[in-house]
Amino acid sequence: MDNWREVTRLVAEKKVDVGVAELTDAVLDDTLETELVAQHLGRYFCRPGHPILAGPQASLADLFKFPRATNRVPPRMAAAFPPSLGAAGRFDPFNGEFIPAVEIDVPMQLASLVSTSDVIALGSFTMVEKELEAGRLVVIHTPDLKFRASYGFIYRKGRSLSPATLAFMHEFREEDKACGVRELRFERHYAARTPSR
Repeated sequence: MDNWREVTRLVAEKKVDVGVAELTDAVLDDTLETELVAQHLGRYFCRPGHPILAGPQASLADLFKFPRATNRVPPRMAAAFPPSLGAAGRFDPFNGEFIPAVEIDVPMQLASLVSTSDVIALGSFTMVEKELEAGRLVVIHTPDLKFRASYGFIYRKGRSLSPATLAFMHEFREEDKACGVRELRFERHYAARTPSR
């Protein structure tokens, strides 16, 4: 488990056979093969009673008034952010990545952090589904904001993948399809619901 940039590096340096990550860096490396698995819709989440829930929906400017918790956001997605990032984080001057105020590489930490603070999380429904169902997190209504991460497999060009690796990739694709079905269900159930203030 690591951030998308580190996963790409480990594959490029032949330290792992296959990685699963955001493909921003990997598609630019001629030594690597990539396979897009999915483009999941990113949503913003916060704790019930968060100040951002005072209105019926939140604007992009509203979101940047609070610290953001996520992993680094690639330049192609960060380009949609405003020049002034407020409390949310900052831009890396060298590569244009968005560095959040709270940088988290392992998504399992995300829900516990957000449920006990005014930090806002950016992620997919399946990353926080238990917390949504338990009422510890709510969806922030941002109807005009659509962020999709392009993630998939990364492996070395010209390198034969073992039967075990191919079996893992097959199972991963199947699990991702199931995640997609759950995300549609969450989208219908939570995205249209008025959050707790």
